[in-house]
Amino acid sequence: MRYFRTSSVSSILCGCLLAAAMASCAAVAENDRGKSDDGGSHHAAEPSPRRPMTLETYGFFIAGGKLVRPTFENLRRGRATSPPLPLSERDILVGHAYVEFFIPAEKRNGNNTIPIVMSHSGRTGVIWNGTPDGREGWSQYFVRNGFPSYVVEPPGVGRAGFAVDQYNRVRAGLDAPASQTMLQRGDSSEWELFWTGPAPQQLGDGTYYGNQMPIDDESYRRWLAVGGVPIGPIGPTAGVDALIAVLEKVGPAIYIGWSGGGRLGLETIQRRPDLFKAFIGVEARTGCEFDPVATPMRVANIVAHKIAFLNINGGAEAHRSPPPNSLCQAFAAQVVAAGGKATVINLPDVGIHGNSHMMMAEKNSDQIARLLVVWIDKNVQGRQP
Repeated sequence: MRYFRTSSVSSILCGCLLAAAMASCAAVAENDRGKSDDGGSHHAAEPSPRRPMTLETYGFFIAGGKLVRPTFENLRRGRATSPPLPLSERDILVGHAYVEFFIPAEKRNGNNTIPIVMSHSGRTGVIWNGTPDGREGWSQYFVRNGFPSYVVEPPGVGRAGFAVDQYNRVRAGLDAPASQTMLQRGDSSEWELFWTGPAPQQLGDGTYYGNQMPIDDESYRRWLAVGGVPIGPIGPTAGVDALIAVLEKVGPAIYIGWSGGGRLGLETIQRRPDLFKAFIGVEARTGCEFDPVATPMRVANIVAHKIAFLNINGGAEAHRSPPPNSLCQAFAAQVVAAGGKATVINLPDVGIHGNSHMMMAEKNSDQIARLLVVWIDKNVQGRQP
């Protein structure tokens, strides 16, 4: 496999490496990397101090996008330029992905290890890099288990950013307000929207609402901060175009998409299935629903390219109609009927309870990540001795 490398960092040794504002070093349950797999146990290991995490390299790169001319003066200049560069001669980059990568020094299957690529739709990629209560996130968990890990900010969100011309043009009176698209930003109402609890900083019984999210004041502030990143306008195919550019740099990968990131992955499979070894949806709420044109093509591509398919659903929200444990069930059944490999795991069915839509941020996140590693070993690439 080829892994993205940077010449600026050759090796990093750190007790806790969390490359996001919400991250901090904490002692948490040590995963069982280096031990023989139990073949099916999904329970977290007993707490013990984290050992230092050794990386071959860490960095970021930009994938995809295009250069366009700005249509408004979007800069406040601290000093006069004589004369300023005309708008017609300036460049801005739009429609690109920002990708942060962690390459472990010790890879699970040597240089043949299939990398893991994680993405989302709203919010920011720090959801993969740490939890609201300061523990390591899934990106670090996978690195500690020997997987090169890539965290993708799709176009329009997080560190990928978006063009602001249309908003400044409306502010200046050059364009009508209706000409600009809606600028989205999360708030505390998402606590209930994601079935985390009945109201902000409150938990449920683990079935109607979740009971696994940290609720202390500092964790709540971090949860709000991660959801407070604006979601800006992008072109209709920008997300897929950018993810294709990411995977072309990284090589065929195990893709993990949370929520709308599941849709992004399946739309990309529709165009470039050769870039996927596996698809893992974390409550992939869109993309699995039946579409008379897209669904048959996605199913056919998954089967033809032998892409292992998994969707994992939390335990809360059981009262919804349709219930969350039905997410992607029909899609997976079509893949299996066509001769492919597809699984849907509902966490309560394997003894993991109380998770809401944002399971990678919750107190038992390591336990769920362990479940994914076991599934990958069985269905994608077995661990070599």
